[in-house]
Amino acid sequence: MTLRTWIVVLSTLAVANSSPAAEAGRDVTRTFQIDLSTRETMKMQDWSGRARIDKGRIVRVEKTSGTVDQIHPDMSWTIVYGRSLRAQPRRRPRPKALLITVQAPPDATVTVDTAAGTFSFRVGELTGGKLLKRLEGNVTISVARAGRARRGRRPPLPPATVAGQIPAERITDGRLQSEWPAVAVAPSGAIWLAFVQWNGKDKDRVLLIRRPPGGEWSDPIHLDDGGWDHYWPAVAAVGEEAVVVWSSQQEGNFDLYWCKVRPDGIASAPQRLDGSPQSDFQARMVGDGREAVTLVWQSFRQGQSDILARRFQGGRWGPELRVSPSEANDWQPDIAVDTDGTAWISWDSYHSGNYDVFLRRLDQSGLGPVIRVTSEPTAQFHSTVAVDRHGRVWVAWDDGGPNWGKDLSASSAAPGYQGLHAQRSISLRVYAQGQLWEPAAQPRQVMTGMMQRYAELPQLAVDGRGTLWLVFRHWTIRKPTEMFHIYATRLDEEGWTTPWRLADSSGRNTQWVSLARRPDGSLLVAYASDGRAPDNLPKDQVHALVYTLYAATLEEAGGMPEVKLAKVELPEPTGRWMRRQRPTMTVGNKTYTLVLGDCHRHTDIRGHSGVDASILDTFRYALDAGRLDFMGLGDHNEVFGGRWPDGLRDYQWWWTQKAVDLFTCPPTFVGLYSYEHSMSSPAGHRNLIFLKRGAPLRMIDRSAKVKPNPGNLPPELWKWVQQNVLTQPGQKCVIVPHTFAAGPLAEWNWPNAPFDTLLEIYQGCRGSYEKWGLPPGEKRGGTQTKRPGHFAQDALARGNLYGFVSFSDHRSTHNSWAGVWVDRPSREGIINAMLARRTYGASDEIIVKLTAGQRHTMGEMFEASAAAPPALEIDIQAPDEIRRVDIVKNGNYIYTTDPEGRRFQTTFRDFDVSPGKAYYYVRVFQRDPEAPEGDPEIAWTSPIFVTYKE
Repeated sequence: MTLRTWIVVLSTLAVANSSPAAEAGRDVTRTFQIDLSTRETMKMQDWSGRARIDKGRIVRVEKTSGTVDQIHPDMSWTIVYGRSLRAQPRRRPRPKALLITVQAPPDATVTVDTAAGTFSFRVGELTGGKLLKRLEGNVTISVARAGRARRGRRPPLPPATVAGQIPAERITDGRLQSEWPAVAVAPSGAIWLAFVQWNGKDKDRVLLIRRPPGGEWSDPIHLDDGGWDHYWPAVAAVGEEAVVVWSSQQEGNFDLYWCKVRPDGIASAPQRLDGSPQSDFQARMVGDGREAVTLVWQSFRQGQSDILARRFQGGRWGPELRVSPSEANDWQPDIAVDTDGTAWISWDSYHSGNYDVFLRRLDQSGLGPVIRVTSEPTAQFHSTVAVDRHGRVWVAWDDGGPNWGKDLSASSAAPGYQGLHAQRSISLRVYAQGQLWEPAAQPRQVMTGMMQRYAELPQLAVDGRGTLWLVFRHWTIRKPTEMFHIYATRLDEEGWTTPWRLADSSGRNTQWVSLARRPDGSLLVAYASDGRAPDNLPKDQVHALVYTLYAATLEEAGGMPEVKLAKVELPEPTGRWMRRQRPTMTVGNKTYTLVLGDCHRHTDIRGHSGVDASILDTFRYALDAGRLDFMGLGDHNEVFGGRWPDGLRDYQWWWTQKAVDLFTCPPTFVGLYSYEHSMSSPAGHRNLIFLKRGAPLRMIDRSAKVKPNPGNLPPELWKWVQQNVLTQPGQKCVIVPHTFAAGPLAEWNWPNAPFDTLLEIYQGCRGSYEKWGLPPGEKRGGTQTKRPGHFAQDALARGNLYGFVSFSDHRSTHNSWAGVWVDRPSREGIINAMLARRTYGASDEIIVKLTAGQRHTMGEMFEASAAAPPALEIDIQAPDEIRRVDIVKNGNYIYTTDPEGRRFQTTFRDFDVSPGKAYYYVRVFQRDPEAPEGDPEIAWTSPIFVTYKE
């Protein structure tokens, strides 16, 4: 058997297939594939080394293999072929790839120095499918085919061109997690800075510090509201005093609290500002310089998110105003004030079935009309607003592309859509003289390299001379962990300037800044950073890097240049958001409601090089594009003895659970506490879902050279759950194995624990794992192992009692549905239904009802007489054409029909029974609307388990 070889890929950045004549004298783009150990495939060989080039430059070195191989800060690498070989001679080593990004002309020579030898080739040498052999045939060099890239990943781009780095001052000491800063500047120049600080265990708090002109930062003032969980404060100066507003969780709900603080540090007692029974958060606040402050925030009311506002004047808060009139969810307000004291509020809404940006005025007379800023059929969100000296209102947003959050799987996709974080670009419009305008100068015109694909979370501000600044977030580095940095650009006579990077600004995706103008006209920028870098990664398995507060200054520039504007005529929106209706099913004397959800959504915490969105955008997807009734996040906790550069550690787990509480608004939507625990075989990867917040992370080293490694054994996982999770008061847990027949392969040699109840039979990221050897047309995706014994039917054949669900995993959206029939749409109702296996899995929004004998439903175990087998009643509603329905008994198809249309109902009774155990489940095949001739959409009900008696 031929062993897989190692793969090394070198990428240069221009045009891949241009002719030699066209390429002469300029840099080109090429991707070279270098296969190593192509002859001596059974021999262990050290290929550690580095690459060099005589012309151009090496931009970046990346690897796709596991942590056993290393990329070093100087762009050298350590790779040993055969390191993973075991005693079994037929064991295949995993394929690996090294990506070396180079900017160079065709006549440049690439030289690769390795411990096994040195070889070289010219950039322009390989044309027309030519292969080069080096080192006695143990190295094969070719131009990589596009199809070799990982599915859905576009070619890497070079780093963006930047103007330089703006220095920053560290504010907090880096001992405790400190982030979500909000800054305001008083008329004297005194700075107020509010932020949230976590104690490293079980609570956080809102702190406020002050820096007088020319002085040092004060000791923190604890704004103690009695709560234990807080989110993102806002602060505004009223004279020399500060008004602070923040979100605090008490009694299971985030409410707004506020207080006023004097320059001497004396704070009024925090008071609740709203009485909504659901989350109030994303507060933004601005002062008008006349002792008045306007507050805007996002609030869930009756399961719907709205934008609200209140004004603070004369020491009192005015009435609450609803800014956004839509019946769909409205998101993330921003606010700015003009020279007349009028507040301008921007937000985005899912009113038209995709995100559009809106604008509204608020002054002493009340709210003005709603102004639509965008209506294009793409995701236009994360808006920001600023007003220049001429009274023109500038609005910026980032764009996530068409069909954001719609169908995407390994089998098919909605047109133009590649994932929740496949792209981001920033655009601007201006509202002036009652008209919407498009400025000729757009920030994307000066963004190069990777910044052309990823520029997001814009924030606008105007300095003392009237210069417009844009601060934004940019994804800069894929590996060893995803790193985003903050950048700034300003508008001058020649357009937007080449961006500057703000020092010490690395961190996760969602790291907004807070901006305030000083009396000298400069802009103060406050932000948090955990300092992540290729040479600064977490030091152990438990503790995350610490977020620390920094402040940078954007110096006053030359003022606003003459701006060319063109009138904008917006297209009419073509869609509209509609809430899904929830079907019910009556079984015996109980009525169940169907809720559809997903408990395996990755984020930028462990996003596999940016294909997954931030936590905040992931919850947007769930509530809007996905129309999910529940969702649990599925980021991996660290299971490699501390050697993973990313993954859930203590603070990420705290932030994940906080976000679940922020977005939970029952009965409309319920967030679940969950994470992925990725063991090696024989347990494989499993998701853990919890009823209550505060469950621990299981720490193992799945690669430890202990045989067998107890960390990878299912009984050891179940024992850990019993001893560390279920001992928490009122706690419950559901475990869901996934990719059990793709890798790492799961074994079914142990009776499953009563809380290890569901199998992820399908995931949109890869495929379905129902049965070994299914032909095309009866499975979805193509990642199934060729080895029998690891599929869902194998687990059932061993006597395990599992139900079925479908979750998404990485990248895929809107194509993995866990149908859960609940007695009440609450977190506990969902967990209880999962433990009872009252579920089904589907790749589309197919509704499946299955009952037995009118008293039992999917997932149940019961006894029946062999002389009077129960009738199976089936009711199916599908969004597209139903092509086939099967009833499966003990792994065999005992009923098959090819119905027409989108609705199918039947009653079936199995008369071929004998005493003993049997299971039944229903399988539905539906036409895939995106790929009618490709893999079908499929649904699988959880089995009904029957013990037949004489």
